[in-house]
Amino acid sequence: NEAIQLVASGGVRYSWDVVSGNAILDYPNQSTIFAQPSIGIVNLDVAITNDRGCIDTQHVMLDVKPNPIVSISPRDTTIKYGDAIMLRAIGAERYYWHPLDGINDPNSPNPIIKPEEDRWITVVGENEYNCPARDSIYIKIDYSNTVYFPNAFTPNGDGLNDEFGPVNFVHERLINFVIYNRYGNEVFQTSTKGKHWDGTIDGKPAPVDVYYYLIEYGHRDDTHQKITGDVTLLR
Repeated sequence: NEAIQLVASGGVRYSWDVVSGNAILDYPNQSTIFAQPSIGIVNLDVAITNDRGCIDTQHVMLDVKPNPIVSISPRDTTIKYGDAIMLRAIGAERYYWHPLDGINDPNSPNPIIKPEEDRWITVVGENEYNCPARDSIYIKIDYSNTVYFPNAFTPNGDGLNDEFGPVNFVHERLINFVIYNRYGNEVFQTSTKGKHWDGTIDGKPAPVDVYYYLIEYGHRDDTHQKITGDVTLLR
């Protein structure tokens, strides 16, 4: 229950009293009090005594409405970087989500959010009496990603599988991508994202063989990852 400030004036002494209903009064012998009423109709009287000893009684009625009980699902969760998630709020008639960035509809009970970093998401819900309540969840972003490489490629100019490189490299930052032959000699190197090996060495077709790669890349949270493996060149 929320407290409400009540102010009386025009006297030198004051006496507040609960006539009906339930309420907790803070300093009932002061001109200004805080009342914490229960839900329902609460009637209060304040007796105001002036400097001549005359008493005037004023009446106050409080109609206390219940706050909604608002909740969000899912609860605290982790999603992959670049993914979106639908949230669901229940318990109110109107909703106000914040922060606003990344939310497709901040007044929907079921907005879709696509955060790019860890964050708290809060919804304030109001019932038919305009009484508010809120709930919050924490969304953590998982920046990790296991980059996938094919185990073979065919650089024969048919437009299918002609180059070799990571196929699900989307949000990561490329640091270094190197390919070696079986003797440990470097045959390809790049730090340009999206650049793949075309199966040539010094502009000439590389022989059919097994080659070895090393890739180092960074995530949005500044962590680094290295992957090594091998690939078979076929023609």
